[in-house]
Amino acid sequence: MARVESVDPTGNVVGMTTTDDAGRYAIHLAPGDYTLHIGIDGPFPRCPESKVTVPPGPAVTVNIDCDTGIR
Repeated sequence: MARVESVDPTGNVVGMTTTDDAGRYAIHLAPGDYTLHIGIDGPFPRCPESKVTVPPGPAVTVNIDCDTGIR
């Protein structure tokens, strides 16, 4: 499981959740631009920041591809 934080353009954390065992997560955010940060305890997996724009209306899906370190 991993911590997912949504950060607004001013650098404030405006939402946070934890993934389930399959890596799924949901954060309810107001329309706007955000950066998603993944927090992991340990060196792997490594997950990049993900930019997302939340429009008014239906939900937005953001898939974050993480490097598990397995080759």
